[in-house]
Amino acid sequence: MSVYYEVGRYEGIVTDQGLTETKTGKPCFFLQFDVTADLLPDGTKLALPPAHSFQRSIYQVITDKTIDFLMPDLERLGFSGNKLSQLVPDSPGCQLFIGDEVLLYCKHETYEGKEREQWSFAREASEVVPLDSKKAKELDALFGKKMKDHFGTAKKKPKAKSEQPATVPEDDELGYIPF
Repeated sequence: MSVYYEVGRYEGIVTDQGLTETKTGKPCFFLQFDVTADLLPDGTKLALPPAHSFQRSIYQVITDKTIDFLMPDLERLGFSGNKLSQLVPDSPGCQLFIGDEVLLYCKHETYEGKEREQWSFAREASEVVPLDSKKAKELDALFGKKMKDHFGTAKKKPKAKSEQPATVPEDDELGYIPF
C-alpha cells in the first residue's frame, strides 16, 4: 500500500471487524473502515468525496503484552462485552461496529524500505498539566551537562514576541507566492 492520506486525524465508517491471525500465527483484532472525513487541527471536519474515500484497516495483535492497549481501544468503540469472541460477527453475543462512525489517526512509517500508512484509533486530547518548578530543576540536574554540551553555555537573548502580525511576502525570486 502506498501513502495516500496525510498524517493526521480522520473519521471513518466501519465496514468489517473480527479476529484473524498474523503471518506468524498470532491472534489479531481487525477493523476495516472507509475514510470519510479529514479532521483538521482546528476541529473543522472536511467530508471526503467518494472518489477520495478509501478502505483502510487497523490490526492489533493480541498477546499478554498488548491486551492492555487493546481494551481502551475497544472501549472507545463502545464495546460492552467481556469476551474477545464477541468481536466476531455471527458469534453468540457479538457486538457489531459495522456502520459505526470512528475517530482514526494516520501516521507514516517505513516498512521494508517503503513508506506506508499506519492506522490506529484516535485518542482524545488530554489537558496538558505544566511540570512544577521542582521537577524542572531535577531535570536540569539530570540532563544539564548533556544540554550544555549540545547547545553550549553562551546565553542567547530570547527572541521577543512581535505584537504585529506576520506579513506574507508578495513573491520570491522564482516569481510565486509561498504558502
